[in-house]
Amino acid sequence: YVPVFAARDMMDKLRAEGFANESDLMHMQTVLKEMLDHRQINVDTVVRGLTNPNIKYRKYQLDAIKFLLHRGSALAALDMGLGKTSISLGVIYDMLGRGDITKALVVCPKAVMIHWFKEARKFYGDSLHVQVIGSDVLVDIKDNIKVVKLNRAERFNQWRDSKSNVFVVNYDLLKDLYEPEVKPFWTDMPFMIIADEVTRIKTFNAQRTKNLRNLPAKYRI
Repeated sequence: YVPVFAARDMMDKLRAEGFANESDLMHMQTVLKEMLDHRQINVDTVVRGLTNPNIKYRKYQLDAIKFLLHRGSALAALDMGLGKTSISLGVIYDMLGRGDITKALVVCPKAVMIHWFKEARKFYGDSLHVQVIGSDVLVDIKDNIKVVKLNRAERFNQWRDSKSNVFVVNYDLLKDLYEPEVKPFWTDMPFMIIADEVTRIKTFNAQRTKNLRNLPAKYRI
């Protein structure tokens, strides 16, 4: 999600420095035209999260959610502290409510997995049922959180949980989805991937990259 003027500058740079062929540029021009045409973006899209009193979106966050809902798959390139987690959860909440997806997979560094759990719980409560893969997250009546590490078999049970609709996993445990005990539960139903801090994906040939790229997700952000 970038301003239109930034998209134009990016296209000019790619052309000047020889990083994009004419086919790539024609595709980018089509996308840019779509961005410029507000009828295509549908700025009047109703965001279900607006009915939630716990959420106060800033205008740019709401614009980003509408854009991502319209595109389905896109890059949300916002600076640190601008609310990418809130925006992503808003998209997940809407897509689940519309029936576009049955569950969402959030792939992130291990250090921020609990942050995703806390944000989903804070803003959406029981509307989003979150599994933190590899951990049993216990919350007491005072909202204190205790995290208990799970073994491999327990972790696989998490992946198969039909009551959960958001699964948060770190990049290293993404390989679980290719295990025969887990793979069938993620093959025949529409889901989306949110890749947080995607700079963790370094090269095309790395196994981590292949694990993420080869998942049959309907949407990717």
